[in-house]
Amino acid sequence: MRYIPVPPPTEVKTCSRCSLQSPADAEQCIHCAQLSDRELHQYLQQHQRRLRAGANLGRYFALVAAVILVLMAMLLLKG
Repeated sequence: MRYIPVPPPTEVKTCSRCSLQSPADAEQCIHCAQLSDRELHQYLQQHQRRLRAGANLGRYFALVAAVILVLMAMLLLKG
């Protein structure tokens, strides 16, 4: 298996327009520089939906883990 070096993390800056982070050495925001105000609004709404979906997925994983732990504890106490 080949070793693929991982580049060191770059410094980031927060965009004053969209509040998202971009590489500090970028001249313009990589998220919103080419977007109109309307497109930016749509993009930010979509971004928030993705964040909520990720949070919901985390809750589902936590619930499944809790159910598995309860089942394992029941099996250990039963045996």
